[in-house]
Amino acid sequence: MSEKAELLNFSDDAYLLKFKGKDENRNVMVMLHHDVVNATGNWKEEPFEGTIKDGKIWERGAVDTKTPLFAEFSAIEELLEEGFEFRVNTYLFSSHN
Repeated sequence: MSEKAELLNFSDDAYLLKFKGKDENRNVMVMLHHDVVNATGNWKEEPFEGTIKDGKIWERGAVDTKTPLFAEFSAIEELLEEGFEFRVNTYLFSSHN
């Protein structure tokens, strides 16, 4: 994927991958975040340990948007492996904080 994309860094925690499209005058962006905010309040389990209790995962940010972010990366990677060419410039953006 990195060979086909232009990586633009805005800071240590914001990443933008640009995949050049056939029509460079049009753009689309897919975006999510990869951070987990501080755990405030009273937690019955440690918020960042990933405790499994009663068949459930107890962890701050265990679900959030990490799975969709992984799915977007995987889908784009598979498309590129198949030789897919984007019709428009396609951006994949993820940030923290």
